[in-house]
Amino acid sequence: MATKLAALTLYDIPSKLANKAWSPNTWKTRYCLNFKGIPYQTEWIEYPDIKALYETHHIPAPRTKGDGSPDYTLPLLHDSTTGKFVPDSTAIALYLEEHYPEAPVLFPPGTKTLILAYEPAFDPLTDEIGLKFVIPRAHGILNERSAEYFRETRERAFHCKIEEIEPQGEERAQAWAKAKAEFDQIAEWYEKDQILVMGDKVSYADVALAGWIVWLKLVFGEESDEWQDIATWSDGRWAKLLETLAPYETIS
Repeated sequence: MATKLAALTLYDIPSKLANKAWSPNTWKTRYCLNFKGIPYQTEWIEYPDIKALYETHHIPAPRTKGDGSPDYTLPLLHDSTTGKFVPDSTAIALYLEEHYPEAPVLFPPGTKTLILAYEPAFDPLTDEIGLKFVIPRAHGILNERSAEYFRETRERAFHCKIEEIEPQGEERAQAWAKAKAEFDQIAEWYEKDQILVMGDKVSYADVALAGWIVWLKLVFGEESDEWQDIATWSDGRWAKLLETLAPYETIS
């Protein structure tokens, strides 16, 4: 007997990692779906095929690039019960809350405004480690077609070879120290032993940050010196956040 497909399909970018999932933005959506307990399946789309996916289904790009051209990105969620395609992790979280309102909720009553402000607040503080350390490493975990696309687009953006992005020597030490200081700045927004933004309840604010943290762990590798160091930052707060959300890391 054929397996009945779930109503929701998450489009994600595969990697060579054992569980394939690696992208921070698609991880946000995966956390949301698993946390809310909504059945779904994953369809894996290599980087060069994302544009065709949008065009085939006549989906407007969620944003534009600096030159004004469409920026076709994942995650993308398809809901067969409504026929809708929803791009962008935050838009997907809001869609799930509206169309699948049963508990648990990602935006507790009265918190949506503050939760939606949280990601734009912390996002610039992840740039140092993301742009200088993770992007050049991410190329190495991608499948061949996506790796070629990733190299071409990132080298165009950075105006150098991807191998030249990560700083070396004293410059590297200074950049790494700055990255740690930026995460410590985020930690200052919390109470001493607080792991979740809402205190004792998981919310989209936690999911949004965890998407970036799990990206660091997966791209560097759990046994790497980099991740072992990050796991100690801010009194181990970021490793504890991933431990708290570990039940919602299922790959469906």
